[in-house]
Amino acid sequence: MISRKKIRRKEMYYALAAYSIVLASRIISKNLPLPLSHVLTVSKSLGYEVRGRDILRASSLFQELMKPTYPSSEGFIYLILMKLSTQIDFSLLQKMGFKEKSSFIKAVAEESLQLLSVLRKYRGGRNPSIFSGAIIYAALKVLYRDKRPPISQRKIAECIGVAEYSIREVFEGIWRLLTELEVHKP
Repeated sequence: MISRKKIRRKEMYYALAAYSIVLASRIISKNLPLPLSHVLTVSKSLGYEVRGRDILRASSLFQELMKPTYPSSEGFIYLILMKLSTQIDFSLLQKMGFKEKSSFIKAVAEESLQLLSVLRKYRGGRNPSIFSGAIIYAALKVLYRDKRPPISQRKIAECIGVAEYSIREVFEGIWRLLTELEVHKP
């Protein structure tokens, strides 16, 4: 365990504050981590002397004490679907036979989780939020084979805060795998 004495008290507070900003950025944005160099630059411009190694020590101390958890792919699926539920055109869902948004979200979530269970080992080093967004789009394509899905790749990408091509590239890989595994029939 890292001793608190290794970091002077004042520097430790600055380092913990800086690490908290980095951690919050990673959890909230779900995509783009805040570079440590940016935190150091801003801290210095505000008059706080904090070093990168102090932030790394503080992060080790924080992780030992707090054991933070990060959302899993399943968690991202639910987060993305909840965000998307506010952007879905309800009249379109009614035409598709859904009486409530919640029944649509439930159907997409179930299909997404089923696909995720099949494809989990193929995630590799992909960003979990982008992978989850692509899984959701694949689930929509499976559910609406003959029709245009009610949610586009663009909407999913906007919801996550990434470029549309990120979702498209991962989706294409997922779709190829699903075809190879014969999980769906195109």
